[in-house]
Amino acid sequence: MILSGAVIRSYIRRKQLVVSPISKETVQCNGLDLSLGHEVARLRPCSSILDTRCHTIPEEYYTKEKAPSFVIHPHECILTCTKEKLGLPDDIVGFVNLRSTYARLGLLSPCGFIEAGFNGQLTVEMTGGHFPVRIHTGERIFHVVFMQLSNRSRSTYKGRYQNQVGVTLPILDGQKRC
Repeated sequence: MILSGAVIRSYIRRKQLVVSPISKETVQCNGLDLSLGHEVARLRPCSSILDTRCHTIPEEYYTKEKAPSFVIHPHECILTCTKEKLGLPDDIVGFVNLRSTYARLGLLSPCGFIEAGFNGQLTVEMTGGHFPVRIHTGERIFHVVFMQLSNRSRSTYKGRYQNQVGVTLPILDGQKRC
């Protein structure tokens, strides 16, 4: 079942769902609109192979920037973050995607999954379309739809991205030297 705005407000009032900061535009009829945070990470052109099973320093492949606005260049892939921090209870999961207006600008973002019990800012991938687009910190760019689980989860999210702040680069399992 997808949660309505009224049910989401009820979860927020009871402090079961945390959204911080929150404004009157945040809760919509069937989800939350979240705004762009102050940081992006651009994937850098690099000829060295990133091997997901070997010890890798992700910073070699990304450049982080903080600014009041960012230009997404044609076909460029970036990581963005939400301004808001979310805290999900053990009976709700979320799906995050771009708001329709931004998709209509040619921007792409794979639908992201937010697990029950997740806490932190969201890191969201975006790819540019056919022309450069400037996006601004604080713009409501993302939309999250929540679904209630059929049962409360016995084990909530305790993964490597719990309590993340800002854009979080990939944390790979492979720690052996190659």
